[in-house]
Amino acid sequence: MIQAGFASDDFLPAFRETQARPIRVTNLDVIDRSPLSDIGASGAITVFIARKGSGALDDVRVAVTEGSGYSQKVLDRLRGPTEAPFAGFEISLPEFVQMVVRAPVFADVRYGGEVLNRGLFLPEGLDLAISVFPYNGGRLAREGFSLAEHYQEGTDVALEGLVVRASPPLTAAERAALDKVPEDQSVLNVGTALSCKTTWWAVAVMTAVRAIQATAAVTCFTIVAVQASAAPLSEAELAERGPAASARKLLAIRRDLLLRRPLQ
Repeated sequence: MIQAGFASDDFLPAFRETQARPIRVTNLDVIDRSPLSDIGASGAITVFIARKGSGALDDVRVAVTEGSGYSQKVLDRLRGPTEAPFAGFEISLPEFVQMVVRAPVFADVRYGGEVLNRGLFLPEGLDLAISVFPYNGGRLAREGFSLAEHYQEGTDVALEGLVVRASPPLTAAERAALDKVPEDQSVLNVGTALSCKTTWWAVAVMTAVRAIQATAAVTCFTIVAVQASAAPLSEAELAERGPAASARKLLAIRRDLLLRRPLQ
């Protein structure tokens, strides 16, 4: 599994590479997970990143809308070939940064104009990966999600993305509180990537998904549906906090559940 370090100076070569490259930005479609599907965790936004033209996102759409019987093809794509050069190895931070710098294209996931995750790329041998974000169930920002690609001049490699939303269970009072969050603060409803300590986290880390079985998950992210539940916030607490603070609290609850509960 690829591990990223956490000091901003460590990523200076990648930041410089970001500034040196041209950029293209595309809006991402959002689809809701079917109750029959085991793709995506309850209370999470899962962004699938694919090599453009691979057909991988077509497989994701079918698995998300048609149900669990179609998930194996997605899992196989996420696992990648067993002979992939990065499979099963931890790499150093300098090696990680150099992988970002050498990649013909790497991308940021943006939501509501804010960057949620950076430096996402697909190593040789993979054509699909995921990035997961906690979601409290509130409305999404009008600007939505986008993929900002930083690409080398002359490359024909491109990425594409798809957003899968899986709303968490909410009480009527929680739903009412989220509905009162002003539209210009709807960015509060989605958190930064479940990468533990940094927003620089290679999509290549998702090669750890080869350990996933039909009912298992991996540290810091999950692909299978997790029916995580939490003690609801009382009406009194919601009223005391107000809509915006309630939204932040509900988001923190989802983050905590996604990081801890799926790891059995």
